[in-house]
Amino acid sequence: METYAGTLEKESQALVTEYNNKVAALEKAPATQTDAMKQLQIKEIQEIQKRIQDYEQIARERIVAKQNELLKPVYDKARKAIEDVAKEKGYTYVIDNSGGSLLVSPLPMTSWLPLKPSWAYPLTLLPPLPPQADNSIHH
Repeated sequence: METYAGTLEKESQALVTEYNNKVAALEKAPATQTDAMKQLQIKEIQEIQKRIQDYEQIARERIVAKQNELLKPVYDKARKAIEDVAKEKGYTYVIDNSGGSLLVSPLPMTSWLPLKPSWAYPLTLLPPLPPQADNSIHH
């Protein structure tokens, strides 16, 4: 995973270097340079900025996808172990207390809608308390 992320980082750094070089070239441009040429350089810099942003977004998505790909066998093995123990012990449901996730259910996971337990719905608000008598001493 680190190697994969390192490769993406190197590619991103190449874009940043290209951007920095274009900015430096614009800053060092002779005063006699035409406005049209300056505008062209600014447009190129803006395009590189956009490419950097797009690349960073794509890289984040690829890293998440790679993590999911690498962790899927681990998650599958853990889920299978939980299901096997639940079946052996006769449990109908297994809930992960840390996140409230339903890990084992008698229905396939694709056939149920997540439902909140009744206590999770907002409680009816009580009316405000009546104002208390002011018992402070006034001077």
